[in-house]
Amino acid sequence: MKTQTNRQKGFSPVLVIIVIAIVVGALFFLNQKKTMPVSETTGTQQTAQSGPAIQNDNDLMAASSDLDKSDTSSMESELTQLNTDTSGF
Repeated sequence: MKTQTNRQKGFSPVLVIIVIAIVVGALFFLNQKKTMPVSETTGTQQTAQSGPAIQNDNDLMAASSDLDKSDTSSMESELTQLNTDTSGF
């Protein structure tokens, strides 16, 4: 019976250390999350605007036509730049 009490005596400090490490880690993570910027915008980024709701086939065709007319060249150049920037990682 005496050997069980010796094992139990060492269990409590280990448990306390683990709990303290979890609490410190959680606080560090939450602190880092609060200090991160939500988003950084550049001059070429545009905010997304929601269009009118599609109610019928004519609305769908109009939305499809608008998408077909969209200029994606600026987005393509931004993606190329991001690819170039991240290739060093």
